[in-house]
Amino acid sequence: MAKYDAIKKILYNFCKKNPNLKKNQVVDHFEKLGFKQRSIYRWLELIYEKKSLKRKVGSGRPAKIATKTNIEIIKKKMTKTFGISQRPVAKEMKCHQSYICKILKKKTNVVCYKKIKKPKMTASQKILAVPKCRKMYEKFKNLDFVMDDESYFTLNNSINSFNKHFYSSNRKKTHESLKYNYQKKFDEKLLVWICMSPKGVGIPLIKKAGMAINKQTYLDECIKQRLLPFLKKNHPHGHYVFWPDLASAHYAKDVQKFLKEKNIRYVPRSINPANVPKARPIEDFWANLKRKVYQGVTQFQNLEELKDKIISCLKNIDLKSVQAHMRATSKRLINVWKNRE
Repeated sequence: MAKYDAIKKILYNFCKKNPNLKKNQVVDHFEKLGFKQRSIYRWLELIYEKKSLKRKVGSGRPAKIATKTNIEIIKKKMTKTFGISQRPVAKEMKCHQSYICKILKKKTNVVCYKKIKKPKMTASQKILAVPKCRKMYEKFKNLDFVMDDESYFTLNNSINSFNKHFYSSNRKKTHESLKYNYQKKFDEKLLVWICMSPKGVGIPLIKKAGMAINKQTYLDECIKQRLLPFLKKNHPHGHYVFWPDLASAHYAKDVQKFLKEKNIRYVPRSINPANVPKARPIEDFWANLKRKVYQGVTQFQNLEELKDKIISCLKNIDLKSVQAHMRATSKRLINVWKNRE
């Protein structure tokens, strides 16, 4: 800085002694002496405008942020944290957010990861999940798993995170159906029940739903009309085990009585683990189906339109992928049993 201050002083004195010289003549004179043309022009502008040549405090290139100390501070602030973004850290460090991003990427091993959804298990569920999965694996490892489950589809797709944003060049002119997610307090919904195994997927039940499936609907329309024909067609030799979830309707007395009468082997309630979607491929099936049903749709007009879309998506489902996931059920049980998930 002292060097530049000396040059500025020489330039100022030269202009004072030679007031009749033009700007380009002054620049040529100093350029021959080895000074940079750009700097001379900038300082001459200040002299002609009768402004000070002294450097303002805080002007010029900002101080280097990526020192060892600052890198450690940034790393500490961003490691094992959630609910924090790079912007407030950048503001605190007095630099741009992109610079924080660059430091994290090139100077540290800190990476931003997306949170994975995982069911909230109670303490007793966590304790019992491991031995129950082990018992299920040891008892049924050589059999095909047949699963059933039900899920609910509403007219509105606001429950899906991929539909929470929209793109537009003019927000004011964007149609209301894109700008807003309309949702009733008690929205109409469809109950969709389905069964599947490594042999394929059964005929679904799709009907207007209230709160939850009851035991009579489950027994008459799901077990008798759909599950039983599916088992006779795909598992005539009985080399399977039926694995329902722990919904109260699934283990109702009338349901268990019917299953025993028809010699349908099923997982006893005593060894059926609660809240282990990682072990049940049918949970992945629902996630993929809902993604397809609601993709690009903001609001279904009525239940019939929603039903048609569900049927269409079910027809185009990747059957080979579903079968492959079902064949891996035993491996999934091992993963839960050995705490790999």
